[in-house]
Amino acid sequence: LTCAALLVHPRTRRTGAALAAATFVAVFPANIQAAADHRPPSPLGVAMWARLPLQAPLIVWAVRNARR
Repeated sequence: LTCAALLVHPRTRRTGAALAAATFVAVFPANIQAAADHRPPSPLGVAMWARLPLQAPLIVWAVRNARR
């Protein structure tokens, strides 16, 4: 929520984007572990594995906004 609040205001947008990128990168190993703990074919296991590639565009978006 802090990152989102910082992204709203133009003066703090770069800081918010940098913190968001750092958060996405920091939690990625935990998301991999969570996916490994819940293997398909369970619906939860499928969802856990499906969300992993979706983090890459979020990281790219945050880094691009942090550089602006």
